[in-house]
Amino acid sequence: MRLLAICCWLWAYDGAVVRGEDDHPRPLSTIALTGEKEPGATPPRVQWMGFSPDGRHLAVGKPLPPKTNGVRDNFLEVFETATWKSVATVKVQDGCGRLGDPVQGTCAFSSRGEWIAAGTRLELRFVAIPPQKPVLPGGGQLDLPRMVRGPGANLWTDPSGESVFVANSFPGCYRLCRLSLKGEPGEGPRAETVIEQPFSGADVDGFAMNPGAGRFAVALDSAGDGKPAIECWTLANKPARTTIPLPRRAASLALAPDGKTVAAGYGDGSVAWYDTASGKQIRRLPPIARFTVGSVIFHPDGRHLACGTFDMARPNLFLIDLTSGALLTSISADPKGVATVCFSPSGDRVVAAGVSGSVTVWDATRLLKLQRD
Repeated sequence: MRLLAICCWLWAYDGAVVRGEDDHPRPLSTIALTGEKEPGATPPRVQWMGFSPDGRHLAVGKPLPPKTNGVRDNFLEVFETATWKSVATVKVQDGCGRLGDPVQGTCAFSSRGEWIAAGTRLELRFVAIPPQKPVLPGGGQLDLPRMVRGPGANLWTDPSGESVFVANSFPGCYRLCRLSLKGEPGEGPRAETVIEQPFSGADVDGFAMNPGAGRFAVALDSAGDGKPAIECWTLANKPARTTIPLPRRAASLALAPDGKTVAAGYGDGSVAWYDTASGKQIRRLPPIARFTVGSVIFHPDGRHLACGTFDMARPNLFLIDLTSGALLTSISADPKGVATVCFSPSGDRVVAAGVSGSVTVWDATRLLKLQRD
C-alpha cells in the first residue's frame, strides 16, 4: 500500500497537474518579443516583468546580445494585455557605456500606468505608454544622484505618483532612497535616503518592496552573525528592522500585498514564508523541484504563491496555497526552466518567462482550481 502511494506521488510530480490528457493546461497566449538576437542563438532570458496598476499593459525587460565592443544594451518592451501586441519598445543603453554585465535591476510603472521607468547605472529613463502622451519626469530622463548609482537599481513607484524608490547595493552596505519627481525644470531629482544599512557579507541576494504597505525586504548572503538572513523593514518616520535567519542563501524574494509576509525560494528547490513583524517562519515546504526556485511572487489575494524554477523538461511553474501549504498546481511552462513569474493585478493571469526566451500567459484562476488527486 505504501509503495502504491509513493508511485502515485511520483506520477503526480512528473505528470504535473494532469488528471488525464484532456486536463493538461495550455497557455492562453505566447508573447512574441521583438528584441534583437543573433541568428540561431537562444535569446537572452527575461530579467524582469511587471503589469501596470490597471492591468492593461505588461512590460518585459531583458538584455540584448553584447555588441562587438562588449557593451550590452537592455531592451524594454510593453504589451497591451487585451491583444498581447507590442505597443512600445525602447533600448536602455548601459549607462556607463563600458564592458561588463548588463544592468541587473527592475522597472516600475507610474501609479496611473501612463509611463514606465527603467534604470541604468547613471540615470532613470521614462517611457510613455501609448496612446497616452503624459508629461514625462525630466523630459524622459533623470540623472541618478551619486548615492544610488550602481549596477542594479531596483525601482518602485510611490502610490502618490510623486516619487520613485530606488534600492541598490554597494560594498559593505545597501541603500534605499526616495527620488522626488517634482522639481523645477532643469533640476535633478531631489533624493532622500530612507535606509542605509551596513552588512558583513559580500552580496545582496534580492530586494523586495511594497510601497503602499510601507514594507521593504533585503536578502543577504551574510548578516551580523555570518549567516544568511532577510532583513525586513517597516518604513515609518523611523524605519524599524526585523532580522529573519535563513537556513541557506535565498535565491528569490517577494513581499505579500499587505507586507505582513515575505517569501523566499532556495537553491535546493524549497520555498518558505515568514512573518515580517516577528521574523518567525510560518511554513517551509520540502523541495518542490530539483533545481533553484529563481522566482517567487504573491497572488494579489495574498493567499497564494507562484514559484518559477530552473528545472528542465519537468514541472517548473508551481502554485501554492499559503494557508494549508498545499501544492495546488505544477506545470512545465518552458522546456529549459522558468526565470521570472508575475501575476496580473486582478489575479486571473500568471505570466512565466522561460530560460529559453519564451513568455507564456496562463489562466491563473483555472490553475488554482486544478488540485492534484
